[in-house]
Amino acid sequence: PVPFFAPPQALIEVLHDDWPRLLDSLLHSLGLLGLGVLLGTSSGFITGLAIGWSQRIGYWVHPVLRLLGPVPSTALLPLCLFIFPSSFGASVFLIALSTWFPVTVLTWSAVMGIDKAWYDVARTLGA
Repeated sequence: PVPFFAPPQALIEVLHDDWPRLLDSLLHSLGLLGLGVLLGTSSGFITGLAIGWSQRIGYWVHPVLRLLGPVPSTALLPLCLFIFPSSFGASVFLIALSTWFPVTVLTWSAVMGIDKAWYDVARTLGA
């Protein structure tokens, strides 16, 4: 009978032979992850600040947070692959969306947790 798993020697040989391809794939994946996290973190921080400082913006953005928050990003995968022309764009969007929601909520909570007296102190000191 043929063994179900490959022997360790064969795995090490494949790892040695395909090392350039694995390194190239790893670098591309890290670039994809970095771009998605950068976009999601920066947009989440800006959105959280805007919601925390402005009730008007919070009035319009809060329902979107309530709608998109509980939906896992993997559930949006078929929709993203249909909307975006490439898998790169869809992947960056899903990573950014997965990063955007928690950063937005945590930044919003942090801004709302600042005592209003600190704003008065900052204005008094010229900020």
